[in-house]
Amino acid sequence: MDEADILGDRIAIMSHGHLKCVGSSIFLKHQYGVGYTFTVVREDVNRRGGEEEVERIVKKYVPRAENLTSVGAEQSFRLPFGESKR
Repeated sequence: MDEADILGDRIAIMSHGHLKCVGSSIFLKHQYGVGYTFTVVREDVNRRGGEEEVERIVKKYVPRAENLTSVGAEQSFRLPFGESKR
């Protein structure tokens, strides 16, 4: 979806050769998406407790944030649409 955001202002979704939906990326994200992905890259990869500290800070501002992945220095969270202003 990120590539489509950059390349075009209208996106079409096809399935099995049939057009299913057309709209802006925001419209499609609201129709089919579950939120935004927020990725943090930590400088202190080897620091003990770094992952928990980042999660605590993110959930302080967006309580319904969901921790998706934590690989090396990169940690990703899903932020619900309803809390995007936070």
